[in-house]
Amino acid sequence: MKIILKLKKEFNVPYLPSAELQTKDKEFLQYWEDLKKIIPDLTLQPLFTVIPLKDIELLVAKAIKTDPTYKPVDFSRYFYMPVTGEFNIQLLFTKTLQLVFDAVTIQRDLVVGDAVDPTDDIYYARQEHLREKKPTPPSFFG
Repeated sequence: MKIILKLKKEFNVPYLPSAELQTKDKEFLQYWEDLKKIIPDLTLQPLFTVIPLKDIELLVAKAIKTDPTYKPVDFSRYFYMPVTGEFNIQLLFTKTLQLVFDAVTIQRDLVVGDAVDPTDDIYYARQEHLREKKPTPPSFFG
């Protein structure tokens, strides 16, 4: 499960893996310690990692140049916390979380089932004409 978060602007946290270990923002660290009491193995990871943040900022600058009315979000404020194991989700939604983050979303892990079997389809038997036909060898008996 991932908890996706938007960090409030008043906190100065670098957009790096394990950001909580690399910040010098004392107020943020104080709140972070409170959260770690609820989930000890908590870590803060950047949400957007496919494109480097500098490239995202260049794309945003181009978008603003193209459309001066464009109001981009600050992508460097979005993080996620990977959560493993069981815990009471209600405990996490404390006043502390509300003081540190503007938005919180929970993304549950997807459960991937067995491979799809086309013969499970009720229409499979009716689609005989769509399947590849094997050539019939010639017969000597007519």
